[in-house]
Amino acid sequence: MGNRTKYDICFGILKAVKEGCSKPTHIMHLTNLNPNALEVYLSLLSRHGLISRKLNSRRGGPDYEITRKGKEAILRMRKVAELLPLSRSKQQTI
Repeated sequence: MGNRTKYDICFGILKAVKEGCSKPTHIMHLTNLNPNALEVYLSLLSRHGLISRKLNSRRGGPDYEITRKGKEAILRMRKVAELLPLSRSKQQTI
């Protein structure tokens, strides 16, 4: 996998959480991030209200859910991708 932008990583996390991936370990594996990077991005998305963090009382760890604002962000990100269909190689030269 080539270098991803912060935008790509945030979009990947939002999609994973929207599709029901709520545990940090599952999100980490699905998005191919290390634990430290994942924590940075989950905190960023949470601070901006795109995901919410809830404590799972059964296992004692956090679970993540997409918020309405997060769903809206995904729709807007997809719209931008449709309006500006750039391949990886073209994105890097702009």
